[in-house]
Amino acid sequence: MKYLVVGWKVTHGLEPQYWLSNSAKSGGQSYDDLITVPAEAMGTHTVIIGQSGSGKSYFLGRLVEEILTNTKARCVILDPNSDFGKVHEIQEASFWTKGYNPVKRTGHLLTEKSRKEFEAKWADKQKKIYTASQYKLARETEQTPYIKLRFWWPSLSAELLSGEEPPAIRSQLHHCHAFVQAVGHLTLLKALVDGTELDPIEESEKLYKLWLEDSQAEKMYVSQDRFSEELGNFDIEKLSASTNSLDMDAFRMVESFGLHKYPEFGEFSAMYYVGQNLMLINSWMERAKTALQYVSEDVGRFYFGKASEYKTAGILSGRPELIPEKSDRLVVVDLPSLANRSLRNLAINAFLKNEWERSRAAWELALERREEEDRRIPTFVVMDEAHNFIPAQSMGEAEAALREQFRTIAAEGRKYGLYLILASQRPDKLDPMVTSEAENKALMKLDSNSILELTCKNLGMEDIQKRTLEKCLEFEKSRVLLAGRWSPEPRIMYCAARRTVEGGRNLRARYWAEP
Repeated sequence: MKYLVVGWKVTHGLEPQYWLSNSAKSGGQSYDDLITVPAEAMGTHTVIIGQSGSGKSYFLGRLVEEILTNTKARCVILDPNSDFGKVHEIQEASFWTKGYNPVKRTGHLLTEKSRKEFEAKWADKQKKIYTASQYKLARETEQTPYIKLRFWWPSLSAELLSGEEPPAIRSQLHHCHAFVQAVGHLTLLKALVDGTELDPIEESEKLYKLWLEDSQAEKMYVSQDRFSEELGNFDIEKLSASTNSLDMDAFRMVESFGLHKYPEFGEFSAMYYVGQNLMLINSWMERAKTALQYVSEDVGRFYFGKASEYKTAGILSGRPELIPEKSDRLVVVDLPSLANRSLRNLAINAFLKNEWERSRAAWELALERREEEDRRIPTFVVMDEAHNFIPAQSMGEAEAALREQFRTIAAEGRKYGLYLILASQRPDKLDPMVTSEAENKALMKLDSNSILELTCKNLGMEDIQKRTLEKCLEFEKSRVLLAGRWSPEPRIMYCAARRTVEGGRNLRARYWAEP
């Protein structure tokens, strides 16, 4: 069985026992000096709680490194503080020569002998960092795996687009978005079948204006149906006669729309492929024809104005972005590179949706094969400051929709191999329906008895001895109490050092706190 090395055993005074020896050095320890967890014990949801400055992000970084270097699993990090913006960079060699400072009671305590030893395990892990930062994108090289962060407008959830509008307006916006989604799916298939590239927003707005003109003509008893005529250009049946086989990229692009039922797509011609889905295609056509009946002109103008605003910001793509391959072992979403909270919510929504649908598709395929042929790997969705995105009390429809995605993963993700690793300062600020599903728990420095009591209640830790739990009130940075599936007997440890460069940074008090 493989184990993840997460920390160091501590003395009663909460100091790392091995590092108190004058002869201690990185990589010189024995197995008995370490705190490890079985890799398979990570096959559940995990919650890490600790106040600001307790070392949560550091521990999170170590955990991700161990998962990637000691298992086949993937990690998708929704990064709210850019802590993983330099995860492709490894600390300098001198970092491995540092040890424990008994006066300051702290230190970066590594388990490998050298940088080279860790680099051999880390360098070949495929990493991608999705960002909207033009500065970072301009620096892209083979060593800096930055990719432009963009969304395909039709793939986004209507709840996240309608914001805090009144219910009647939200309903119309939902119908308008359903229309654009239908047209978007048709533009995508048209591009795949005959190579005609159409912008889904521009095409939808053009069709919408024709529908308005037809409606006005009808009021004047003038018969015209330019909307249906133009929509007829998406007649996929007519196009299918002259198509070639869909390639791998084309198939992967439409996986997220429920067309992943044919995993051996290489054996199917486009005509066969389209023929099997004509019912679905016709439903899109019908939806496009009917949805606009419930949309007023003012709401339609508002919707397309909002879409144009996002398009101008440069974050929309003409096609859906490819779902990251399973070979992309580490995917980081640079949330601070997006200008505001609504855009960050859209990014989280898009990536969660991709991972959910990818995992479901793999599960369905696995059920059709023998158990010994099941080679699926799990994906860990990692998020620090999780209370900002999965709050106990949501402030509006957009937040509620995002929270519902996390709830679904928490409740059903295990069977699909989709697990959450969440870190937060306060468990009472996190949605209890999500935290109740977490079997792995880690407590770091907590600043009061009241917070400790809330933590125990919300995470179901009342069965742990009070004396053990109260140690969290004495913790200094990097001390961690592990409990749950990954540690049936509660254990206190000193966090092993993170080897990759931490991207986030606080102000340097030694500089600013002087005249």
